[in-house]
Amino acid sequence: MYHIDVAVYLEGGLAFLRGENLYTQDFDFGSISLPFTYPPISAIVFSALAPFPLWVSSLVFIAATVVLLWWCCVIVLRHAVSGWGVGRTRIVALAILPFVVALEPVRETLGFAQVNVFLMAMVMVDVLTKKPWLPRGFWIGLAAAIKLTPAVFGLYFLVKRDFRAAAVTIMSGLGFTALAWAISPENSAQYWLHTVRDPSRIGGLSYGGNQSFKGFLARVMAEPGQDAVWRVLVVATIVAAALAMYRTTSPAMAISLNSLVALLCSPVSWTHHWVWLIPLTLLTIVQAVRAFQRQDWVTVSWAASLSLASLAAMLVEPHWVLPHKNDTEALMPLSGLIIGSSYVWIAVAFLVVALRRSSRLSLRWTSATIIVATVLVFAYTFSETLRIRHFLVFEALRSTSLDGVFTHPLNATPLVIFLGRPLTSLRLDFASTMLVMANMVALYVVVVALLRHLRLPIDGPLPLAATAVAVISHPVRDTLMGGHWTLMFLALIVADVFLPTVRWPRGLLSGIAVALGGGWPLLSAVAAFSALKNYRAIGIVLGSCAASFGLGFVVARETTLSYLHTLWHWPETILAALTGSINNTAYAMVARALGGSSTLSWLIMVVVVLAVAHFAAQRAGDRYVAAAFGLCLPALVLPYSTATVWVLLLPLVVLLARWNPIAAAFGAYLLWFEWFPGRLDYIYGGIRGEWWLPPFEVFASAPALYLLVLMLLSLGGKIAQPSTGTLAKK
Repeated sequence: MYHIDVAVYLEGGLAFLRGENLYTQDFDFGSISLPFTYPPISAIVFSALAPFPLWVSSLVFIAATVVLLWWCCVIVLRHAVSGWGVGRTRIVALAILPFVVALEPVRETLGFAQVNVFLMAMVMVDVLTKKPWLPRGFWIGLAAAIKLTPAVFGLYFLVKRDFRAAAVTIMSGLGFTALAWAISPENSAQYWLHTVRDPSRIGGLSYGGNQSFKGFLARVMAEPGQDAVWRVLVVATIVAAALAMYRTTSPAMAISLNSLVALLCSPVSWTHHWVWLIPLTLLTIVQAVRAFQRQDWVTVSWAASLSLASLAAMLVEPHWVLPHKNDTEALMPLSGLIIGSSYVWIAVAFLVVALRRSSRLSLRWTSATIIVATVLVFAYTFSETLRIRHFLVFEALRSTSLDGVFTHPLNATPLVIFLGRPLTSLRLDFASTMLVMANMVALYVVVVALLRHLRLPIDGPLPLAATAVAVISHPVRDTLMGGHWTLMFLALIVADVFLPTVRWPRGLLSGIAVALGGGWPLLSAVAAFSALKNYRAIGIVLGSCAASFGLGFVVARETTLSYLHTLWHWPETILAALTGSINNTAYAMVARALGGSSTLSWLIMVVVVLAVAHFAAQRAGDRYVAAAFGLCLPALVLPYSTATVWVLLLPLVVLLARWNPIAAAFGAYLLWFEWFPGRLDYIYGGIRGEWWLPPFEVFASAPALYLLVLMLLSLGGKIAQPSTGTLAKK
């Protein structure tokens, strides 16, 4: 379904150019048929892109959406923080952009190639720019003509008593609608006299993705009483939002509160429509920081709790955990009242707090309620998601035949399977919790080891804060959700390599990781210690590898033999999946470009990459940066792996922050931005070398390209200054 909305836009534009009726037909996309639901003026606008291929229009939509999103962050920060100059505001907006892109409304907007950010930018141009080059209200009127919902933002001008801008909004909207009627009277008559009143064209109201009052009511009560309750809620929301907008002196906050009227009161507000939560949350975070600086703890409590709740909802997406397909929303448990309509409750909380800010006592209780509800929803959602995803892992641990175990869902040695089987005797939710806790401890160990290497304090809140930031990166979330062991193996190697002093022989912990993890920990550990020229540690690692196989024969002979058999036949069984949509290695890029894969082409790539990595490590400058390069080698030379493998990039990004902030910042973008091929137009069994792929491949293979470019830059000169630290060869 990726980019299906822009496909509808283009088909509507083409239908307009052909003189066809837009609203008496559906447009087919594979097995899906969708109607054109926007007013006729939108088809006229979209006809400008209609002559171009879908991938060109999609790329334009994605690029423009990201740029406009950055601009929206700039304009909101400019209003929220008056002391910052233009340059600083732009840099901060650029720094937070990867985190913003990771939030569900933006991800879904990019995924479907929707117009939500375009409409938000048009509203902000009208309201938040100091000297708009067209009369205020013009762009809101145009946005309302393209998609009816933005007409609600005329409320802002009425509340602020800017009647001239309100009149311009009305004239602009009517003017563009009249223009469309003059150009295409048949389509205009069909839309305004018939289609606009047809609720069947906008999808099922009870669907879990509909985060509006209508959607909430459709999920929790019988149909006969829904309309009456909905009307009451609409009137109450308009009055509450208007009063809150009247009280605030911030135009950015007022227009953000105005957006809640559109989102809550519209019959359908899909999750990607909720991009307006982002400026609202950003403004609230700024208020929390300011209140903290002046020690206003009541304001800190409500602003921080609202920010936490909003961010948690957009990151965790609790509404997708409950039944939400094939009209199963009626099966929601009582908890679905909150969890299944998370955005609705967040919006209501924002309005309640905005109205009750004068009552400091009530705000304390409101803040506490929001925090407790957020924690409970987060815990429930996370546990449900893990229970579903980890079921596959524990089924693999029970298996005696290893067919498929080493590709999905568990890529580990027989020793791990033998040691992990006791987990299968536990309740699934308890075993899943243990696995998550072990991974979280491992991530904390990675953070502490890197902080100690950089001589940063570890006795304060910094390690926990850094761990929390790392958790929301895409590879870490994929590891936690998928029940992988990658973080645990990485923690052993990072502690072995980067801790300034240790009480064990270097290589011992890495050897344990190799014994448990097999191939990729062996490559990472050997490459890292080679960069540090610690050959004794390499010997210990190799000895541990040999000992683990010996132990495997003793405790699990059949499993070990099956494992060796799987490894022997691995190339011929794995190569068929290399062009698939979830393969995130460097060779995936090669295989998709070639339209297929072979053992020979993979071996050639491995030789080239290892040669480049060897010389790059010698010229990287700081030898610990070179060791971090070595840790990442499996992501480049393995023919197949999911996004989980890119947790290996974390140490490199952290170390580069000290020596090369630009390279580190770009790496952070890749860790927090969901770049994996499945988010692009790679569906239905993978890619087979279509001619239009290169523009998308840049995004799909971004982490691999980033690492390769860094290595090539290292060949031309040092990317990090030499470190004065030394590695004790204990």
